[in-house]
Amino acid sequence: SPVDLILVDLVLPRMNGYRFCRALEKNKLHQHTTVVILAPGQSKMALQVVERSCAVECLAKPLTIRALLQVMERHLPLQGAAKVRPVK
Repeated sequence: SPVDLILVDLVLPRMNGYRFCRALEKNKLHQHTTVVILAPGQSKMALQVVERSCAVECLAKPLTIRALLQVMERHLPLQGAAKVRPVK
């Protein structure tokens, strides 16, 4: 996949995060792309999107650098010098 990780907001102007995930699932070029939903808190709707789509988890907004680094550690393949520093 040309993209390893996509952060997508649950609420978008023309297409919500769920519809974005469903469209991405149909694109063979991105079938191995990791998708993380951003939502205001751990809303029931956001958790349902994760359960029903290609999204792997939901992060609460506002997103912190620490949370972003942690999600990268969990979901990105670590290759050579491009490793993410462990979050403490």
